[in-house]
Amino acid sequence: MSVAVRGSREQGAKECVPYARVAHVQYSASNALGNAVAAQTVVMDYAIEKSGELRTRYFDFGISNERGGEVLNEGLYGFKAGFGAGGVVHEFYELGLGLGSA
Repeated sequence: MSVAVRGSREQGAKECVPYARVAHVQYSASNALGNAVAAQTVVMDYAIEKSGELRTRYFDFGISNERGGEVLNEGLYGFKAGFGAGGVVHEFYELGLGLGSA
C-alpha cells in the first residue's frame, strides 16, 4: 500500500499488488484535501517507480469502468492515460447451450 501523507493525515492511498511479472493497482482512495493537492498523482508515480525497482515487467493500472464494464469512467481513464496507460476493449458474449430440461 502506498500512502500520501500531509502533516499527520493521510491524503491518498493505492493498493498495488506485485505479482511475479505484474504490479496491479487494485484500490485507490483520497479525501478532499488529497484531491486538492493531487495526492493520487504522487502515489501513482511512486507505485510505478516502486514496480520498476521490483523489476516487474508490466504495470497494470486496473479497470476504468463502472457497472460491470458497461460504462467507461472517462475521468479515471484520462488520469491513467496521463501516466501512459492504454485501454483494451473486451467483448463478452452469452451463448445458450440448448441444454434445458427435456
